[in-house]
Order: sequence, then C-alpha cells, then structure tokens
Amino acid sequence: MTISLKNIKDGWLNHLMINLLKRRKPSFALQAHIDKRLGICLSCPHLRTRHVPKSTMHWQSCKKCGCAFPAMIFAYEKRCPDGRWDVLPEYVISTNDSE
Repeated sequence: MTISLKNIKDGWLNHLMINLLKRRKPSFALQAHIDKRLGICLSCPHLRTRHVPKSTMHWQSCKKCGCAFPAMIFAYEKRCPDGRWDVLPEYVISTNDSE
C-alpha cells in the first residue's frame, strides 16, 4: 500500500490542531470516529513501537502501511490497510468543518 502525502499532512495537522494546540474542537461524531480508530489501532498486532537507541524516545507506526501513529487516525481520507477502519463519512467531515 502506498502512503499518501496528503494523508500524512492531514493526519499530523489535525492531530496538532485538536490535541496539542487545542485550536480545533472536533464534533461529537468526529471524536467518536477518532476514538474508535484509536482503540482499534492500540489493540492491533500491526502497531509497532520503535525505540531510539540510547534514548528514552520512541515512536509508533503501522507495520502494514508504515504510517505514523497517532497521526494516521486523524487522516480523514485514510483507510486501514488491514480493513479495520475505513475513510471517514463525508457527513462527519463536513459537520466538523462547519463548527
């Protein structure tokens, strides 16, 4: 599966805006989809953690598609390569954009 640069950009931007900068409050429907994706990914055998040698730093990514976690769960047009979750429905995205 190829990694879309748009999904990478959108995933990190949405993750930053919602969680780190607190600049965007997701709609209830969007938050429900994000939480569902989060739970699925955290329990998935394809989620791997890599550690930086001689450091306490680490990062997580998907073994199937190579996407960084948690950014991948915030990419609205991303689909799980293992079929565990699909792109977000248009009504969820458009509802969130109008808020």
